[in-house]
Amino acid sequence: MKNEEFIERRIITGMIISTEYLQRIQPFWDATLLESTEFRKVATWCMEYFNKYKRAPDADIESIFVDHIKTLPKADVAYIEDVLSDLSDEYGRGTQFNAAYLYDKTVEYFKGRQIDRHNEEVQGLIEMGKVTEAELLAQSYQPTIVETMSVGLDLSGRDALQRIEEA
Repeated sequence: MKNEEFIERRIITGMIISTEYLQRIQPFWDATLLESTEFRKVATWCMEYFNKYKRAPDADIESIFVDHIKTLPKADVAYIEDVLSDLSDEYGRGTQFNAAYLYDKTVEYFKGRQIDRHNEEVQGLIEMGKVTEAELLAQSYQPTIVETMSVGLDLSGRDALQRIEEA
């Protein structure tokens, strides 16, 4: 299994089973950063479920999958079915899940994917002979994933101190 497939599989696992994980990744979530089209579909289902019910789909993912079977290509159905079956077996055995660790790995992976995409755009411009545009694009890179604070309160701001005094 390639490293990309491994981390994407872990991301999908987190999205299926962990409300805490979904809460933390929601602010920067972008399904297009996943390479696997099948995982993008499952991730989209998980995020839609989370946005509606404010929790991870967990066992409901199987019903969600069944609801979408008719709209999926047969190859996708077989692959997603295998992945969901493997995940069900894995977590049926009581495997421990560390949402904080997966969050850190997700941020790292997504930042890398954003840089890869940016570099591909720059390379595409170079290949078209648009070197000046490529140079400008290369210089304009701004990461869009900003890590959220870990568990806790930020007491360093003026607003926080004012609220504490008022309380």
